[in-house]
Amino acid sequence: AEGWGWNENKKRREMLDEEARYLLAYDDESNMIKGFCQFRFFFEGDALVLYIYELQIDSSMKRKGLGKHLM
Repeated sequence: AEGWGWNENKKRREMLDEEARYLLAYDDESNMIKGFCQFRFFFEGDALVLYIYELQIDSSMKRKGLGKHLM
C-alpha cells in the first residue's frame, strides 16, 4: 500500500488532471494569488459528489475568513 508521504509525481498528475477545477482568490492591489481550492466532481451511483483535494491560504490571510469563503 502506498504511504501518506509526499509523492511529487502523483501530486503533479492530480493537479494537472483535466477534471481538476480551481477556485482562486486574488489580492486586488498586488494581483497575487492569496488562496486556492482544488476540487473535482464525481458521480457515485446516481449522486453527483464534490471532493475537495486541496485548500491553501497565504499566511497573510490567516484568520480573515478566506478559507471559509473558498469552502
